[in-house]
Amino acid sequence: MDMLLVVSRFLMNIWYKAISSFYMNGILWFIFPSSDECMVHHCGFQGVRTVYVFHLTLLVNSAGHIWGKQVWNTGDLSKNNWLLGWIALGEGWHNNHHAFEYSARQGLEWWQVDLTWYVITALQAIGLATDVKVPTESQMRRKALKKY
Repeated sequence: MDMLLVVSRFLMNIWYKAISSFYMNGILWFIFPSSDECMVHHCGFQGVRTVYVFHLTLLVNSAGHIWGKQVWNTGDLSKNNWLLGWIALGEGWHNNHHAFEYSARQGLEWWQVDLTWYVITALQAIGLATDVKVPTESQMRRKALKKY
């Protein structure tokens, strides 16, 4: 896998956590205006979020190889699972990920939700993301299990 893609995914994960923490702090401050209560609830949220993300990662890496639909010839058992795609904000399109590891876009169909791709697209629009890689039509035709 391209090191730039690995680093960009890592930075996107940090950016997503920072933004979600910022918004969650604002919401918690509105609900619990006392700073002590806000801090207690924020720490509790951070723990719940960490456990959720950890378990979701394990779920995608296990269920994404058992249940779902395989549309790309990857030589493994990876599958696209619509439920994982929705609850993991795009990371559940596991067969897409295995077929096109270099791609910044995991949801290759219009109906495949991919929050990371939406953020990358926004960053690209304002010039903060460049040289974003996605699979071409010919690459997708070569990897397709059925006629594409």
